[in-house]
This record gives sequence, structure tokens and C-alpha cells, in this order.
Amino acid sequence: MKRWLLLLLLLVSAEALAVTVRGRVDVALQYGIVPMAGAHVGLCNMYGCLNYMTGPDGMYYFNAPPGQYVLVVNGVQRAQVFIPNQPYFDIAPVRAN
Repeated sequence: MKRWLLLLLLLVSAEALAVTVRGRVDVALQYGIVPMAGAHVGLCNMYGCLNYMTGPDGMYYFNAPPGQYVLVVNGVQRAQVFIPNQPYFDIAPVRAN
């Protein structure tokens, strides 16, 4: 019983430290820069990656603990990001091409 309580406490505390992260992936086309639907986005650190696929608006969303990350779009590293310890964090738009 104590182990389950400890596990539950760890899960709740980890979620409490999570930061809501959002950003957008753009693509340059002949007629201008537009949001990229269906881009595979990974927010990676030394422990692994959180993965998401962008919607029609090119937006992605993560709940991640604060720390240093690498933003990967369609398998290509696009930016290094430091996520501060605050409730919400926006990453500047990145280009997929």
C-alpha cells in the first residue's frame, strides 16, 4: 500500500512541475510562409522525447518538466530550448524547411 501511495505522490508532484509548452511549425511555399499541418515534433532531452503531430494550424503542445531540450521537427534538430519553471511557455515559430 505504501508503495502505491509513493508512486501516486511522485506522479502528482511530477505533473505539478510540468510546464504547458506550445509552438508552431511553418513551411515556406511559393506563395509565402504558412503553418505546416502534420509535422512530427519532438521535444527531447537526455531521458527521451515527447512527441506530437501538428494540427491544421501548425501548432504543437506539450506538458514537460522545466529544463534543457532540443526541438526536433520531422527528424531534424531545429532549436535548443530552455523551458523555465513557470506555468506556460511559448516557443517561437520554427521553419520545417
